[in-house]
Amino acid sequence: MVVCLRGGDVTSYGVLNNPGGYDQLFKQGALFLPVCEYFKKKLITLGCDPRKIVVHHSAINCSQFYFKERKKENKKRSAINVVSVCRLVQKKGLSFAIEAISDVTDKYKNVHFTIVGDGHYFKQLKRLVNELGLKRKVTFFGWATQDQIVKILDQSHIFLSPSIQSTRGEEEGIANALKEAMAMGLIAIGTWHAGTPELVEHKVSGFLVPEKNSKEIAKKIKYIIEHPEIWGTMGLAARKKVENEFEINKSIEELEKVFYTLMDNKSKIDEELIKEQDGDLGDVI
Repeated sequence: MVVCLRGGDVTSYGVLNNPGGYDQLFKQGALFLPVCEYFKKKLITLGCDPRKIVVHHSAINCSQFYFKERKKENKKRSAINVVSVCRLVQKKGLSFAIEAISDVTDKYKNVHFTIVGDGHYFKQLKRLVNELGLKRKVTFFGWATQDQIVKILDQSHIFLSPSIQSTRGEEEGIANALKEAMAMGLIAIGTWHAGTPELVEHKVSGFLVPEKNSKEIAKKIKYIIEHPEIWGTMGLAARKKVENEFEINKSIEELEKVFYTLMDNKSKIDEELIKEQDGDLGDVI
């Protein structure tokens, strides 16, 4: 039995709400596949045998997310498009992104923030936008098809992924939407959250800020706007990072190897058990 574990499986359920809930599963399971190193450590803390754990990243099809070098137009009032793509839930940290946009647009009137996705936090986020007077600066796009997402990303410059630990203890592994944006060359701002630092190398393939810190998000957005000379190299580094470690075809090959190794090990164990049983039978005879 092989078990893949993701965000809520490892964090809120496993750690806070059901301690010991996985004990039997850890005994019976042959292999556990967390989506990041951070979750591997969590599983070990919960009591899983480290020898049964292999980190297997969730991957994307890079061929569907074409790379484009981001460039700042020479026109002074040219739009700077900032985007987030996610479910509208607490752990995505979008309230801090909206607060950051409020700070940024005080100085840079040409910045616009598009939020793609929906969820039970929509009304709360909409209220925050209204309270901050950002109706013209923030667009709630709602759910989008993959083609629509690619088009929006293509027209954008900066991607925000300000993930946080929710009040229920939920964390996420590594957001797929962040991988998609980086594959297309956007400059990413993430947080020092769970598995995000395993994708975003700070100041190389993007930027990382502390969780729940809108001021730091705003500072990084301003820095990116003011330093367009880094856009090309950072966007290319982001693309290479995703291609090298999070590309679907490589991921499939790696998973096949893991399964074949598991099957080979089981065959060896079965052979040893048969030999032991034959030996016991011989002694009886």
